[in-house]
Amino acid sequence: MKSFLLFLLLSLSSSTFAHEYFFAFIELDFNEEKKVFEATLTASAHDVEDVLNEVGIPIKELEDHYTDKEMIQKLESFILKHFEVNSNGNVMFKLIGFEVNKQGLVNFYFSSTPTELPSKELTVKFDFLMNQLDQQQNKLTFITEPEAKTVVFLQNSRTQTIVL
Repeated sequence: MKSFLLFLLLSLSSSTFAHEYFFAFIELDFNEEKKVFEATLTASAHDVEDVLNEVGIPIKELEDHYTDKEMIQKLESFILKHFEVNSNGNVMFKLIGFEVNKQGLVNFYFSSTPTELPSKELTVKFDFLMNQLDQQQNKLTFITEPEAKTVVFLQNSRTQTIVL
């Protein structure tokens, strides 16, 4: 009986504190040949599903919607309200697909319309999921030669400038 109570206590305490912080990541690069930005946004599929339901986009499992054009448009619209790149004007992105991996992470793939890479800086807003999740923290890595540049986005710093 003591073992069962100990197991129950540990189970309850671990589930209570299982998700103290929330994270999303973007890897962004500039394809010189095509003159487009390409981005991969990675987040917990469960967190994304919960937030989508909270904001009025009903969804059970993201992986059930790989070919659902209406849901893809809703995902694109929702995400792009919270991910913006300014490079001599706003860069226009299009969601080209997404996939949920076995670890429960979802990768959203974006490509921009053709544009020129600025010589000095990029301004990026990345407050994805921050309006719903108080502990949400985001990170963006811009792949550039000769090194990558990484910026962090917190509740009080939702927009960052990347000096090129």
